[in-house]
Parts: sequence; structure tokens; C-alpha cells
Amino acid sequence: MVKDDPANATERDHLTVAAGKGVASAIRALEGPGFPDEVGYLYGWAQEVHGRSGVGTNGLNPLTYSTIADWARLKDVDVEPHEVDALLYLDAVMLHPGDREAD
Repeated sequence: MVKDDPANATERDHLTVAAGKGVASAIRALEGPGFPDEVGYLYGWAQEVHGRSGVGTNGLNPLTYSTIADWARLKDVDVEPHEVDALLYLDAVMLHPGDREAD
């Protein structure tokens, strides 16, 4: 976090502070890129399942296959393998938005 140790702050940390002060360019930078309407449902699904795999000592646990399977069964959603991959990727980005390793 910026306040705790500015030397270790990420670019996102700095943008978050600036956005909190109303800096328009920081607010736009935090919005992220858009995505085609055809895949918008995946983001909705990711928001539903994100954080549902429990909490560990480092915060939210990453999404698991069993969490996705349980969610899909309870919601009566037919999830294709490529959609599972997308959900896992989106969850990883949501857990660690400043990391570039997910790219």
C-alpha cells in the first residue's frame, strides 16, 4: 500500500490514490479495457464466483474447479471448458490486478 511503504507501491496503488483525489486520468486508467459484448457474460459469471473458494491467510483463495462445478450445478449453467479457463484467468486478475504474469 502506498501509505505503508511508497517505495514498494505498485502503479495501481498510485493510480488508486490519485483516483481517490478525483484525478480524471487515474480514474480512466483504472477502468481497464473494454471487451466485446459476446464475452460480457463471462465477466458477470466471474463476479458471481470470485471469492467463493474461501479465505486463507493471504486473503481470498483462488477460484477452484470444484467451486466452478458447484456454482454451475446450482445455477443450472452449462460451462464449456474454454469458459472455465476464462473464469480461472479472470479470477486470477481480480485477485492480483497489478500482476502482469496473467497476461
